[in-house]
Amino acid sequence: MAKLNKQQGHLALFTSSLVFGLNIPIARTITPGIVDPFLMTFLRMFGAAVL
Repeated sequence: MAKLNKQQGHLALFTSSLVFGLNIPIARTITPGIVDPFLMTFLRMFGAAVL
């Protein structure tokens, strides 16, 4: 049981690091020509509210 909890914890840390690490490169790629900065901010806030 403790091993399963440890694996779940490592998976959660890896997932959050991956999401936060990819956030800025993706935002810098799509913001200049595809998405308005205000829309990008709205989408981030909406996604956080859903989670």
